[in-house]
Amino acid sequence: MLSFTFNNILLPDSNINQIGSNGFVKYAISLKPGLVQGTEITNTAYIYFDYNAPVATNTTINTVGFLTNISEIATASDGSKIFPNPMNISATINVTTENKIENATLQIYDVLGNLVFSRSKINSNQVFIHRGDLKQGVYFYKISNDKKIFASGKFIIE
Repeated sequence: MLSFTFNNILLPDSNINQIGSNGFVKYAISLKPGLVQGTEITNTAYIYFDYNAPVATNTTINTVGFLTNISEIATASDGSKIFPNPMNISATINVTTENKIENATLQIYDVLGNLVFSRSKINSNQVFIHRGDLKQGVYFYKISNDKKIFASGKFIIE
C-alpha cells in the first residue's frame, strides 16, 4: 500500500471553483523481481477528503511484458527527435549528425522486438513516417546503414 498525505492542502470545493479543485499525483514504482510475462497488476486509488467517504478512481491494469531483440536500438540514440510524439497519422524524425545520411534504412520495431516496417535508401536527415497499418502502441525506430547507426528512439501511436 502506498499513501500520500497533503496536510492543509485547502482545495476549493468543485462547486465553487472546478479548475482549482483539480489535481494529480504522478509516481513510478519498480516491478517486483521474478514476475512472469503476462502477470496483471491492478491499481485502484481511493481519495479521502475530510471525513467524507473515500472516492474510488478507475482501476488500471498493467500487464508485465519483456522486450526482446532490441538491444542494438537502445545503444545509439544521438539526440534525434521525432514529432509529434505521440502521433496519429504521420511524424517526422529529425536526425542530428555531423555526417549526411547516405543509403540508410529506417526500421521500426514493436515492443517485442519484431520488425514491423522497413524502408531503405534514406538519404536525408529528415525522415517522414506514416502510420500505415501500424496499430496503437509503443514502437522503436532505427536509422542506420552498414557502417553506422544514425538515430534510434521510441515513439507512440495513438
